[in-house]
Amino acid sequence: MRLQFLFFLPAVLAWWNCELPIGTGDNGRCIDGTTGNWDACSASNPCRVQGNGCSPQGSRIANCS
Repeated sequence: MRLQFLFFLPAVLAWWNCELPIGTGDNGRCIDGTTGNWDACSASNPCRVQGNGCSPQGSRIANCS
C-alpha cells in the first residue's frame, strides 16, 4: 500500500514527471500533474531517468533531471 501511495503522490502534488527521449534529437518531455500539459525537456537538461522531476522554463520548455 505504501509503495502505491508513493507512485500516486507526485500527481497529487503536481510534481513534474519525466518521460525518456525516443529517438535521435528528442530530449524527452515532462507532464504537469495538475494541468496534464506536456513540455519538452531542454537540450541542456534532457530527461535521463523516467519519473525524475522537471521545472518549467516557459514557452512549453522544461529543465529535466
